[in-house]
Amino acid sequence: MRVRLKSFQNHIEPASMQSMAIQCLRIKRIVSSLQKFFLLLVISR
Repeated sequence: MRVRLKSFQNHIEPASMQSMAIQCLRIKRIVSSLQKFFLLLVISR
């Protein structure tokens, strides 16, 4: 059981790390776009 679990973790870890990195990039993009939007709102006022 333990050996199986370890190999399973080793198999999953790289993929999850990749997806986490992609999610972080997406969040950063969304945040930057939101900041731009708020700046435009402030300027238009």
